[in-house]
Amino acid sequence: MIQILINAGASCALLAQDGFTCLHFAVQKVNENALNIVKLLLKTDKTLLNKKVFKGRKSALHLAISKNNYDVVQYFLESGK
Repeated sequence: MIQILINAGASCALLAQDGFTCLHFAVQKVNENALNIVKLLLKTDKTLLNKKVFKGRKSALHLAISKNNYDVVQYFLESGK
């Protein structure tokens, strides 16, 4: 579904009211698809990784750690992001 939206021109860089990007939402989900979604989003727009939410100034890495999303944290660290 996400790939279909991206192919149709949906922007991954749009911000929610609190400053979250789609990457911020994705890293908070701890399930078998979370890492694949994160990889797809970063493949589409690598600048997402450096965006921080307005409240608390947390990056996607901070949120992944706070949600114990170890697969995503490991991916970020191993890929040097």
